Amino acid sequence: MNLTEDEIKRQACIAAEELFREWQEDIHGANLSIGSYKSMLEENHTIRSKLQEALARRQLTGESMLNAYTDLRLIQLKNKAIESWKNPDKMFEEFDRVSQATAPTTEEPRAILSVVDAMEELIDEKQIKKTDIKQATLDEYRTSAKIFTEITGINSVNDVTFEVAKMFRDTLLKLPKNRNADKYKKLSITEMLDLEVPGSERPSTKTVNGKLTNLKALFDLLSAKDVVPKNPFHNMQLSSNSVSYSAYSDSDLKQMFSSPLFADAQFRKSKKTGSRSNWWLLTLSIYTGARLGELIQLRVQDVMQDDHIYYLSITDEDQDDNENRTLKTRAAKRKIPVHRDLITLGFIDYVNELKTAGARRVLPQIRVPEKQTDSGSRQLKPSHYASKWYGKYQANRIQNIEPSEGSKTFHSFRHTFISRALKCDMDKSKLQQICGHEPSLLGETATYQGDGYSLAQLKSEMDKFKYEGFTRRNITGSWREMDGYS
Repeated sequence: MNLTEDEIKRQACIAAEELFREWQEDIHGANLSIGSYKSMLEENHTIRSKLQEALARRQLTGESMLNAYTDLRLIQLKNKAIESWKNPDKMFEEFDRVSQATAPTTEEPRAILSVVDAMEELIDEKQIKKTDIKQATLDEYRTSAKIFTEITGINSVNDVTFEVAKMFRDTLLKLPKNRNADKYKKLSITEMLDLEVPGSERPSTKTVNGKLTNLKALFDLLSAKDVVPKNPFHNMQLSSNSVSYSAYSDSDLKQMFSSPLFADAQFRKSKKTGSRSNWWLLTLSIYTGARLGELIQLRVQDVMQDDHIYYLSITDEDQDDNENRTLKTRAAKRKIPVHRDLITLGFIDYVNELKTAGARRVLPQIRVPEKQTDSGSRQLKPSHYASKWYGKYQANRIQNIEPSEGSKTFHSFRHTFISRALKCDMDKSKLQQICGHEPSLLGETATYQGDGYSLAQLKSEMDKFKYEGFTRRNITGSWREMDGYS
């Protein structure tokens, strides 16, 4: 059998109609009870779920696929009949509907709307309602639709049921979070499921819920437009157990800043591994609380001075055609006073050397994704390559990171800075402004408005910051001895 899936579906519908008529003849006069009807519906539900899962996993082909679609259509017809027999009102509602449907009409049949195309309609709506919506957000909507179609094998929005949505959610939880990893990228969905991917390599609840939320938004729109009768993704989200991030301990920091990037002469002298940019990336992270993407996007011109106070200007303004600088939230646009330890370590000297060399970014040796001009392609985050580098570096080069309940990743630097700042009795509302948090995240109200606290006030607060069992003297090896920017 060499038919397309749509042709198989059409044949299945014809076959199911014939089987349904035979079933009606067989059951005529059987004098069934309400309990018998209930048992039929329960049995049909079980069979339907198994068939949908097999189809969604792409386990069936050819005649097996035809039989599965035939059975699904037959179950649909049987269920409608049973419901109408249980409720005479529904019987006549169905009769009226069929009468109207078979009456002569000049209307064209409704075209099949695919999940991917429907998502583009939702994106258009989002852009109309919020003109400054980020491209990365729109890309996430597109990705959710594509992954749904890939996992379920379902194209039409009218074929998406609650069972299909649930199967998609449960399957997504079992797949690897990085399907492009070498050991997974050549495998089919079924082959990945057969591997029983370890829990540590599966997506977080937050990631899965993000895709479910995007699809729920899509079907909310379709339901409002009467394209589908109800939203199959309603109440589909999982209970939140997002991955938490633990702060680095003083012991972790000592291990980190005596690792090869800071202490191994051969490692540091190599142009491949001894990057000043990587050295400063880790050093800036423990004294600023800035997000990885913010540090990667930081330009030389964003290191500024006002009234003898050096600060980092975190902004997405003044971009040229080749840049794609973004901020996570409105609160992310801010000024971070440069900590005195960074100045002692030579940060201002380093920036001045970059200016002399004509560098644009503060961390020029760390690769950033090129700006994507094709709107149909996904734009990588500015932090993409830096995040991959740090993940490998921590795993392979930093020894004896203390175990913890939460994950320890680059985001842990930010968590470390905030938790230590609170121990130093830094004012919460000023800390919020330094870190670029939305006011409520640290349990405070929006106590700063407009430009917020003055730079002098923030500097005074930053001067309180220090670690308990770790100091700048634990940062071994100077950046000056390493390969410079060229």
